[in-house]
Amino acid sequence: MSGGGSGLLIDQSREYRLDRRTSGPVAYRITLPLRGSYAQLRAFLDSVLREMPIASVDALRFERKRAGDTQLDAQVHLSLYFRPEGDGVRR
Repeated sequence: MSGGGSGLLIDQSREYRLDRRTSGPVAYRITLPLRGSYAQLRAFLDSVLREMPIASVDALRFERKRAGDTQLDAQVHLSLYFRPEGDGVRR
């Protein structure tokens, strides 16, 4: 799977989890394994955060197999926050 216009390779997601709380927004947690250059990773995260103001990056881990490699293997933990319809909160 491709990472939009960033040129990243997105492997199958390892985790999708919905965190419901007794009050406040609901958090949808997503873990994405990615592969690409450092510039591609930055462009992808910039795009996610700019286009989805409800998103946050909770953790980011990346590594190279060898010092000279231009491709990185990364794992990004994102959260999307929202209020379900009918939650009784006036907007």
